[in-house]
Amino acid sequence: MRCAPKSSLAVTAIALVLAAVLPSHAATIHVRADRYPTIQAGIDAASEGDTVLVAPGTYTGPGNRDLDFGGTNLVLMSEVGPQGTIIDCGQCYRGIYMNNGEGPTSVVQGLTIRNGRVDLNACSRWPEGGGMYAGPGCAPTIRDCRFEDCSVSGWGGDPTFQPMGWGGGLYCHGGVTLTGCTFSGNSALVRGGGMYCAGSPVLTDCVFYGNSAVESSGGGLFCGDVTLTNCVFYGNFASFRGGGIKCGGGSTLTNCRIEGNSGSGVFCTGGTLTDCIVSENSSCGVVCWSGDLTLTGCTITGNELGGVYLRAQLNSVDALLMNCTIAGNSCAPEGGAVSCNGVNYPVGLTLSACVVALNGEGCAILCSGAFTDPALRCCDIYGNADGDWVGCIADQYGVNFNFSGDPLFCLEDNPGEPYSLHEGSPCLPVNSPCGELVGAFGQGCGAVTVVEAVSWGAIKAMFR
Repeated sequence: MRCAPKSSLAVTAIALVLAAVLPSHAATIHVRADRYPTIQAGIDAASEGDTVLVAPGTYTGPGNRDLDFGGTNLVLMSEVGPQGTIIDCGQCYRGIYMNNGEGPTSVVQGLTIRNGRVDLNACSRWPEGGGMYAGPGCAPTIRDCRFEDCSVSGWGGDPTFQPMGWGGGLYCHGGVTLTGCTFSGNSALVRGGGMYCAGSPVLTDCVFYGNSAVESSGGGLFCGDVTLTNCVFYGNFASFRGGGIKCGGGSTLTNCRIEGNSGSGVFCTGGTLTDCIVSENSSCGVVCWSGDLTLTGCTITGNELGGVYLRAQLNSVDALLMNCTIAGNSCAPEGGAVSCNGVNYPVGLTLSACVVALNGEGCAILCSGAFTDPALRCCDIYGNADGDWVGCIADQYGVNFNFSGDPLFCLEDNPGEPYSLHEGSPCLPVNSPCGELVGAFGQGCGAVTVVEAVSWGAIKAMFR
């Protein structure tokens, strides 16, 4: 018998070792009637790294709800996107359930999850995540998905009957990553009408609208430390704190719009907001109860109970505002466009190159309780209903380049950026006392030939 040469045996051995340690080529499993008639059947047939591709249609019933990856990191995606691929959960079911350590390579993409409901009493299910649940140790990636009309609720607990329900659209424990997702019409009885996350999620290009936290906080989003970029929150509701967002002190919001929410726009325990617009919310624009808060290049306008409220309820508050425009807010009587309330601990406030102008029913900056004297530099405080350089900032007018002049907002002359500035504004770098831009916007319209005094009424009319 002829033996194989030693070199051939060696090559064969190496090939066997490589086959054992390297993953096989990922497969694509098509969910359609002729082979895998349900989405769960496709998931069950998948191996690590495979893609389960879902054909267009509306998927209902067993096998198309409570979808469980079972710890396999795979890609679940639609062929045509969320507009044509819908998981309709019916009532007493959710769309997707992850609780086996699925990581970032577990991807959900291009699906609409609709009509999920998790109710402790009616459905005997723990009320977390009406549309999707990602448990401890899970950190999936979710792209281009829609969570619509999902809910969580329940009553129970001792010694009294307590409301329950967290994360109407999505509940997550860990660091979930979302891109291009929309949350609409979802509700939670307690927290996170659109989404609740106990970990540190990262969201980019996401939209939250029409969600509600019925008995508590975070109408759009309730979370710990969140990173938000280019996200929009509008028309959300919370009965207690954070109609738009309730978030922790390590949160970062960049280029976000938080507008027209019932309740405060942002309720936080510190954090960083950069180039954000917070407007037309039914309470304060930004509320901070503890920690370090930094606002840079933000526009805070048209809110009904003031622009920024710093209340040292849980611990001390230190706030730094740079190049912000705070205007046209309807402040509470005896309130301020920026209010510092050292109710239990001291409040520190620093403003640099900010505009605080044309706010109604309150002074520009109000200090009460325990506070450190605010420090202002190159700020324009002008035209506020109950006074400008008064109270705790009375001695800072004319000091450190501080001044009082009509900022000459463009308003109707630039509807897209109404708080940009007319040519000749004292807040433009060529005219400001410090040679820097004051406020969030530069020039947005031409010169004013006849300058008329801009009243609080004119500002308020823009938001009717």
